[in-house]
Formats: sequence, structure tokens, C-alpha cells
Amino acid sequence: MNFELKQEHLGSHFTEDLLKFLFTQLTDKKDVQTRAGTLGILRQLINRINEHLDDKKEFILKELKTLSTFESNLIVKKKLVLVVTAMVPQGYFQQAEYAQHLIEFLLKNCCLIEPSLAQVETLGKNKKTAESVSGQELKTMSEKVLCHFFLNNLDKTDRSLWPFLFEPLLSTQYNEALLVVTKCLSHIALTKRENEEEDYNLDFENVNVPKPCAIIARLIVLLCAPLRKGSLGIQILECLRGLAPLLLPPGDDGGAPAMWDTALPKLVAFIEKTKSDSWDANKWEELTLKLLAETIKRCNDDEWTLELGEKMTEQLDFYKNDQEIKKSAMNLLGLVLQKSNKREFIKSKLDVMFLTLDHNAETSRVGCGQAFGFTAAAHLDLTLERIQEVMKAPAAAPSSRGFFSFIDSKKDVQATPQTNTALLCLGYMTAFSPKGQITSRLEVTTVPLLRPYLTTRSPLLQEHIIKCLDLIGSALHPNSLRTAYKFTHRDEFLKAIVEYMAPSVPVPDIPWNIRILGLQSARTLVRLDPLLPEIEKELLEKTSNIYLQLGEPVPLSELAKQQTDRKQQKLNIDVESYQKFSRNYNRMVTAIIATDPATSTFNRILKNLEHYVRSNNIRQRDRMVFSINKILQKLVKHKTPVEEEDGEEATKKTKKEEYEFENIGYSIGVLIPRVTDPEESIRLAAHESIEHIIELHMMLTQPEAFTEEEAPTELQTLQSIRDRLSSKEMAAQFGVVQQTTLTIAPLFPEQELSVVVLEAIKGLSDSEASSSSGTCVFINTLYKARGQELLPKVGELVRSMLDAMSQITEEKTLNGTLNTFKSLAASHLLPVVDELLNSPIPHSIQTKRAAIVIAKDENLAVNMINYLILILNNSQLIEGETNVSTLSMSATCLLSELLESEELEVLIRKNFLPSLWGTLLLRFGTTIGYQPKTASEQAVGCLRNFLNLIHAHEITDLLNNGDRWKQLETQEYPHLVIEITSLMCKLFPDKIGETFDFLYPFLKGNFPGQRVSTAAAFSEFINNLQQHKDLLQKVINSFLLSLIDETIKIFVLRGLGNLVSCGQQQIDRLAPTIIDALMCSIDDANETLALEAMNGLAKIFVLVDESRVSHILVNICHRIRPAFDKKNDNIRAASFHLFGNLWKFGNGEAADTFYDQLQNNLPTLLLHLTDDVAPVAQACRQALRKMAPLFRNEEVSSFLSRVLEDSRQISFEDFYNELTKLLTTKYRDRVNYYVMTCIEYFKSSWTTIRCNAALIVGLTLKNLPLEIRKQITVNPAIVTDALVTLIKDRNPEVRAAASKALGKLHAY
Repeated sequence: MNFELKQEHLGSHFTEDLLKFLFTQLTDKKDVQTRAGTLGILRQLINRINEHLDDKKEFILKELKTLSTFESNLIVKKKLVLVVTAMVPQGYFQQAEYAQHLIEFLLKNCCLIEPSLAQVETLGKNKKTAESVSGQELKTMSEKVLCHFFLNNLDKTDRSLWPFLFEPLLSTQYNEALLVVTKCLSHIALTKRENEEEDYNLDFENVNVPKPCAIIARLIVLLCAPLRKGSLGIQILECLRGLAPLLLPPGDDGGAPAMWDTALPKLVAFIEKTKSDSWDANKWEELTLKLLAETIKRCNDDEWTLELGEKMTEQLDFYKNDQEIKKSAMNLLGLVLQKSNKREFIKSKLDVMFLTLDHNAETSRVGCGQAFGFTAAAHLDLTLERIQEVMKAPAAAPSSRGFFSFIDSKKDVQATPQTNTALLCLGYMTAFSPKGQITSRLEVTTVPLLRPYLTTRSPLLQEHIIKCLDLIGSALHPNSLRTAYKFTHRDEFLKAIVEYMAPSVPVPDIPWNIRILGLQSARTLVRLDPLLPEIEKELLEKTSNIYLQLGEPVPLSELAKQQTDRKQQKLNIDVESYQKFSRNYNRMVTAIIATDPATSTFNRILKNLEHYVRSNNIRQRDRMVFSINKILQKLVKHKTPVEEEDGEEATKKTKKEEYEFENIGYSIGVLIPRVTDPEESIRLAAHESIEHIIELHMMLTQPEAFTEEEAPTELQTLQSIRDRLSSKEMAAQFGVVQQTTLTIAPLFPEQELSVVVLEAIKGLSDSEASSSSGTCVFINTLYKARGQELLPKVGELVRSMLDAMSQITEEKTLNGTLNTFKSLAASHLLPVVDELLNSPIPHSIQTKRAAIVIAKDENLAVNMINYLILILNNSQLIEGETNVSTLSMSATCLLSELLESEELEVLIRKNFLPSLWGTLLLRFGTTIGYQPKTASEQAVGCLRNFLNLIHAHEITDLLNNGDRWKQLETQEYPHLVIEITSLMCKLFPDKIGETFDFLYPFLKGNFPGQRVSTAAAFSEFINNLQQHKDLLQKVINSFLLSLIDETIKIFVLRGLGNLVSCGQQQIDRLAPTIIDALMCSIDDANETLALEAMNGLAKIFVLVDESRVSHILVNICHRIRPAFDKKNDNIRAASFHLFGNLWKFGNGEAADTFYDQLQNNLPTLLLHLTDDVAPVAQACRQALRKMAPLFRNEEVSSFLSRVLEDSRQISFEDFYNELTKLLTTKYRDRVNYYVMTCIEYFKSSWTTIRCNAALIVGLTLKNLPLEIRKQITVNPAIVTDALVTLIKDRNPEVRAAASKALGKLHAY
């Protein structure tokens, strides 16, 4: 009989004795295994002999009470949970009086939290039978039992659950089990309500459960955090829906219960459709408050409302450790107080709220403030009385004046946490109070209460004053107040806020929260009447100074490691605080324009901020241009009928009558340098700001240009070109500036033209070269667009002087005119150069002399040559697809003309040797192959002048030899670039590095010719970098990154092969990388590239150390092998040459590997010994001779070395005959491979190869000794068939060779 049957037998016959024995075992507190085992037996008995236990159920439940209450071991608890699962179907939980302690036991399990969840207990030492239980497992198990097992057997459990579960609802020890409790309650209540069960209706007066108002108070507060514990909010709503008729007074037409039946499912749907990551807590709080307000309204019972308030007050202590929930509880209580008319009740509850508050917790302070605010909405004077007691308390010992007696003195008040709370209360009371009472109470009570505290130095008190003022300002805004009101105290409060943010007496370590909140409050206050100008300058200066001193934001974890650098005037700030500060600053400055939306206001703001826009600090520029753009966006909105940003209806303001954008030239002149700022974000924001200025100007001057369908053409053009500012190419940015100028130039009023030019000229001295260059483009383009209307007509002056010079005969007058050019260029260099470049090609003598005179000033010469280099390399060099741009051709001519001046030799050698060297090489790539042909001739002429100027006679001698100057104008120019570079490297070895740095960006340039010139030069650089390891590495790295560019790949491979010139050490260091790179191309479909790769590898293998190659030797051989039979003669020759250079690796660690490759490729080498192409045959011969020592047979090695000497004449038939004799005896196991490989070549396209194959096959079988013929696998029949087939070849030589070979097989 097994153990279970024994249990069943004993239980059936000795039930009472067995139970007593088992419960005695459960009292053994030391032996966990006994208690666990006993519970297991009990569970078996309940499952198997329940009919014998019917009269013992009460006894069993009573006996388990002690264990369920005091047991601490997780394994025993789990066993008890399993016992409970056995009891449920057997009706044990219909004994409500005795079963509830087990429900409490389950609920306590559901309340386990860290670290209990991570606890694990194990029973048993045997690893296979040991049982482990974790706290998490027990919690999950208990939750499932209650939520699923109990509810699925409700007919057997509802007596124990209903209404008992109301009790844990209001017990804080079951806080962690609230989800389970509400889920069970909601299921039971809804089931009973839908089924109209008799026990659904409870007599709360005679049942020992919490009263309805206490339940509502508890659940509606918990409802404020609906996402906790997963679906707590949904379960609470379902619970309230199920309990609605029980908890609420019926009222008329269904009253509050009917309203709940309608509203609660909508709230459930709101939670379900809103994801947690997009949860709107404020919206939910609004819905919860609305639900409570509507409930109170529908109940329409003052006594019920008072009881609800009492219960909420009593339960405040429930949330002392949960500040968020307590905040919500106080909000709800404030709403209840708002709905009450009992003055003493309200006062007492306000006192309790204030007394039970943790005044050091910000969340609690806010909750209390909001509660006072809700109360003030109906009882403003009463709440003001309570706050006045706090903020006006005299310096006296504690008295009997209620809870406010804790205040000692006014001095102490300034620093007490209670005062901070009172300030928040005052702010929320003003914000929530009736609109008609705000202004009267403000002047009489609120302002006098605040004023004494404004001079405080306490950061915490400052923070709460700022928050209070922000709330007051929001309440006074016309959108809220719905009436006009001038807040005469506004500037006083603003000055206090500014002083907090930027004290006149420096204060160390001002909390960022004060500055962030200060900006928010300032933004609120500046939106109020009267207008701001009196304090505007101070506000902007001090707040902007803080904003622009901020360093780059860093993660909060790193902020503590850094110290504020006062010397650099840089304030350290964390990322989150920076984002808040930046957002609030921009909201504040846009609020100024929103208050007085006029272009004159914008100009006033811009004048205060202008020096930041021109700052040499990129952060300051970035932030300020962004802010200006925001201001302009706001101004555009106010000039268009739009809504305020918070969705409020825009208030009607008295706007200044405007007919154009006031001082538009000044505004655009300030911003234009930023359009080509080095920082992309600045460029985009500046350009967008200019667009907004133009949009505003056109709104005022051409309102008819705006239609509902589309914006004016000018705005569309500006929008369409802005994306090009994202390019780092200066040519693209200059193009945007140019097109922008052309678009907006016609819109300038005539009187504004001189203003914009004079203001933009300041940009010529901008700290950023790109910005000054962009300004030049702007001015130059503006000259072109409307130059005749300008007093300083620079463009017209240049053209007029050039015309005049052609008619001047006096040298002195001519020199004076030339000096005038020089003076003009000192202020407007780039526009003057642009005008010279516009001269017809070839340039006139006047243009040449003007350029040379300007170049006599070293600084001007440097800038002018740099500008020409920029044009030649980075401008739009090609127009269309085939034409060289006129601008680049003119720049080439002008540079060539400058290089004719011997006075520039020292300057060129000192400053421009690398850049001009590189530029002229690049120029060939952007002229040769394009039209007109004169462009390449100009480039050659410029190079000639350059070489003559620096006295590079070796190079000129090279180019004077033959037609090399002419070759530079052809597609052969890259080879001459290599030769020129070789000589330049020898003449100016110290300039190689600078030249590399200059040329490097063009290796990936937009123009193929630039990339070709650069790659060609770099390939030669490698030959001259033996002593420059770092530079060599840079060149190699640049080549490795350029292997994918087919245009320059040939030069890349050549350059990598040139590494041999750098010596053994560099080869060994870079060998793996270089070999891999070259290997990738040896089987390239482009045979020119494959040939270059093979030649490079061949050179590398001569010097590289064996250890660098041995591990990839087989791969190399396999990659080379297909090239042996390529139709390209050069490829075949290079492949055999490369294979021959592998001989040096045949004696080291890769000897065995290479020996196999040698034997595998031997037939092919022999066949090509008489290749029709001499270089191929010679390459095979040299390869075999180099490999001779590696055949591992002295006779074979000696024979090959002797016979294959370069000077020796060979009869190849005799050679093959002698060699096959050796091969058949020395390598008998490879004879079959030799023969079959040769037979494969019977299909070769080359006659000589087919003949050689037949000859070698015939000689091999002929010379095969009789004694070993049967030992090898050669099949004479296959050989014979192949030769017979070959006899049918169309070529008579092949047929003859096949016949001859067959004749040698007579012995078979």
C-alpha cells in the first residue's frame, strides 16, 4: 500500500486522532521540514477524504489561525497557501467567521516588498528533491489565489470575502495589496449588483466595516495615482462603479450613482487608451477633481459632504510617507472645503492640513497651497485670515492662538518652512480665487503681506516668493482676469526677482532653481500692464548675461566634479537645468514682444542683445540668435490672428500703427554675418530670422501679397534655399547668402540701403572668417543688386577706376589710382577682388596692375591669395556638365598674374608653398577634359609662373623636355603630377606634411579630377616618407579609406606598392594591412587594377618578413592562380612574377603549405614556359628557377637551377623529357595530378599551351617506369581518349603534337 493510500485509510478511520496529531506537529517551531510536511499531508487529506472532514472544518480553520498569523518561513507559507487552494472547493470559506484569518494571511503575502521579494528559502539537502521558494514567488502565488481561485469559486468564498474586504481597504498595512483588494471587491460588487443578490445591500450602521464616506475618501484619493501597481486606477473605478448604490445617497433621477455609472467607464477608457509614457497627470487630476465635484453636487447633502471631509482629514495620516498621494488628498480635501458652508469646519480642516504637513517637502507644500487655493475659490477671506496669521505673527513666545503659535518672530518667519508653505498658499489662493475679488484683495492684503519678505537672502524663501509671484501674475493676466488691470507693483516685484537671479552684491552658488523659476515668473509678470520699457534693459542685460555665461551642459553626475570658472566667466550647469533655463529665458523674451508687438519693440530688444550676436564665443552666438528667432516668430504670430500658446484666446492689444518694418536695415545688418557662421544651427536660425523680418515687412507694406493658398514668392525662395546652409562647403553657404540677398534686396526702402550696408560692414571684422566672408558676399551682391542707389558705390567705383586707368598716361596719376584700389581693398578686400574677377578674360593690363598693387600689402596679399585658393578649390568649378566656370577661370588668371611678381617670392615661400602647390595640382583635375580648352592652358601657365617664382628649375627642366607641358593639358596629366610631386618632395621635403594636410580633404572631393590629382600626388609622397612614420601612416590610412573610389583606385594601389621605398621596418609594420588591401584587387574585373595590385604585392613580398605572410600564404596562392590563364599578357606575366616572389616563404613555418601550392601550380608553370608572349615565358622561367630549391629533391632542384639560367638556351622538348623522368620517379604520387592537369589544358585557347600539354602528357607516361605504372592511378585509356580528341583540333601544330604524344604511348 503506497503512502497516499495509507493516509486515506488512516484519515477515514481515525480522522479526529490523525488531525490532532497533525496539528500537534504544526506547533514545532524549530522543525520547518515537519511543519511543511504536515501541511502537505493535511492538503492530501482535504483533497481525498473531504466527506470525513465535514464536521471538522471549523476545527481545522481554528487550528490554522495561529500558523497563518505567526509563521515566517516562506516554504511553510507556500504549503499553507496550497492548503488554502484545497480548502476553497471543499467549502471551507463558507465559514466566514473562521476563514477570514486565512484571507488576511494571503493579503499579507501580497504585501511583500523588497528585500523580502528577493529572499529565497530552501528545504532539503538533496539537490534533486530540495524545494526552494522566493518571496516573489509567494507573493505572486497568493495574488493568483485571491484574484483567480477565490473569484472563480465565488459561490464558496463570498461569505468570507464580502464585506470583509472593506476592512483591509482602510488599513495601511495592506497598502501593497490594494490592487488585489480592489480587484476582488470590484468583481464581487459588480457580480452581486448585476445579479441583484440579497446580501449586496449592506447596513453599514450594523455591520462592522468602514462607512461609505470613509471608503469613498480612501478610493478617490488612491484614484489620483491610477498607473501604480499596473491597473490600480482601473480596479478602483470598477470597484466604485460596483459599490455606487451602496456608497452614495440615491438622489433624484438616480443622482450620484447614475452619474458614476456613466462617468466611471469613461475614466476607465481614458486610462486604457493613454500609454504610460504619454500620460497627462494634470489632465487626470482635473478629471478626478471634476468627478468629486460632480459627486458632491449630485449628492446635494451638506451633512454627507461634511462627513466626506472628516474622513479625508482623518486619512491624511495614511499618506505621510507618500507625498504625491498626500498632495492629491489635500487637493481633494480643498475641493470638499470649497463646497462646504460650515465656517468652523473649514477653519479646523485648514488647521489640520497645515499641522500635519511636512513643510520641508516641496510636494506637500504644493499640495497644501493648492488645497488652500481650492478653498479660497469660495472662501477667500477666510483663507486669507489663516495665512495672515502665519505671515504677520509677532515675535512673541508661544501663545494660545491655535496651530500658528509655533511662529516666534518675524526674523524667524523669513526662514521657517511654514512661511514657505504660506507663500505658496497665498499664490494659489490668488490664482484660484473669484475673479471679481482678486484685485481688491491684492492691493489690501496680498501685496502688503509679500513686501516685507522681498529683501530676503534665503534661497528657499526666494524660491517660494518667486513661485507666489508667478501664480499671482498668472491670475492677473487679462486672459484669466477677463478685464483690463494695471499692476502698479509689477516692476517692484520684477526688480526683486532680477536681484535674486543676479544679485548686485555677488552671491556664490545661486541655486539654478531660483534662476529657472525666476525667468518663469518674470515671463508671467512682463505680460501684465503697464508696458515694460523702464525695467526692460536691466531685465534683459542681467538675464542674458547669466544665460550666455553658461558653459556646455553636462550630466548631473559630472557636475559635482567641476567648479565654476569665474576667471573664464563660465557657469557650470547640468543638462536638465540648462534645458529649463533656456526654455524659460526664451519664453520671457518672447513675452516682452507679445506684450508690445511692434517692430520698434523688436529693435529695442535687439539693441540690448546685439553685442552677444557679434560675440566671439560660439555658445553665446548660438543661444542669442536662437532667442532672436523665437522673438521674431512670436512677433509674426501677433501680426497674424493666432491663439496664445496655452490655447487661450488672444487678447486684443492696442498696437502701434506701422506701415513698414522699422529700421529693417539695422536688423538684417546685425544678423547677416551669422548666416555663414561656422556653426550650422546659428546659420539656420539667422537665416530664418531674416525670413521673419522680411515676412513682417511685407505684412506691413504688401499685405495683398499674402493669400490663403501660399506665401509670397520671396518667402518661398528663402525657405527653399535654407537647407543648403547645412552644407559645410563654403561655396554652398555663400550661394545661399547671395540668393538671399538677391531675394530681399528689392524690398529695402531706399533710405535703409545705406543703413544695412554700414551695419553689415561691421561684419567684415567678425571673429569668424566664414562670417566675414559671407558678409562680403552679402555686400558684394547688394552692390550688384542695388549699387547705383548707394552712396559708397564700391562696385561702380572699381569698374570706373579700371576704365579710367586705360586712358591715363601719367605714371604718377596711375600709381595714385592704384593706391586708391589699395585703400579701398583695405576695407572691402573681397568685394574688390570679386569685381576684378568679373573682368573679361584674358584680363586687361589694368586689372593685372590693380591686383599686383593690392598684393604689395602683405596682409592683403595673404587674404587675397587665400580667397583665390578658396575659389579654385571650393567654389562651383563646373557649370553644367562640361564647362569650366568663368569664376574659376578668372581666378586662375588672376593668381597667375600675381605669381609673375617677383616681390611675392618670399611671401609665397613662407605662407603658400604647400597650398599653391596643392591648388595647382588640383586645378589640372578641374580643367582637363572640360571646355573651354583655354582653362587647362591657363592652369599650365599658372604652374609655369609658380615654378619660376620659387626657382624650381629641376621641375621646369623636366617639363621642358619633349612635349611635357602639352601633356599636362591631356588626360596623361596624372603621370606628370607624380613626376612633379617627386621633384617637389626632393626640393621641399619639409613641406610634404603641410601639402598632405591641404590636399587631404580633396581625396574625397566632389570633383573626380581633384581626387585623381590628390591620389597621384599621395602615391608619390610614400616614396619620400622614409623618415616620417606618422605622416606615412596618415597617407596609408587615407589610401585605405579610398579603395572604394574606382576613379583613383589605380593610384591608391600604386601608392601602397610604393611602401617598399620606406624600408624593411615600415613594410613589416604595415604589411598585414597593405597586403590585405592589395589582395582585394588582384582578381579585380578591371585588369589594370589587378595588374597594379600584383605588381605592388610582388614588390612587397621581396622585403616583407615571412611571419607577416605565412598565415595567409595559401590564400595568396589561390588568389593568384586564376590570373595564370588570363588572356591579358601583362596580367599573366605579373601573376607568374608575383608567384615567383613567394619563393622566400618556402623554407620557414609555411614551408609545407607552400610546397603543396608549388606542386599544384607546377603543371601550369611548365606549360607557360614557352608562352607566346616573351615576358610571360620569362616570368615563368624566373619563377621556376627561384622555386628550384624548394622541390625537396636535390636532383630536381639542381636540374631546374642549372637548366633555367637566364643565359642558357633550352630545347624545351629535351627539357620536358628530362624533367618528366625526374618527376615520375621522385614524385610518383603526384604523377596522376600532373597528367590530369595537363589534360585540362587541352581546351586552352592558346595553341602553344595545348601543344605543350600534349607533349608533357606523352613524355610523362613514356618515362613512367614499368615497375610503378601499376602503383599509380593514371588511367591510360582516359589519356588516350583525350589525345585522340586533341588530334581533331583545327590547328595542325596541335594535331601534330597530339599525334606525337600518342606515339610515345606504344608501350601501353
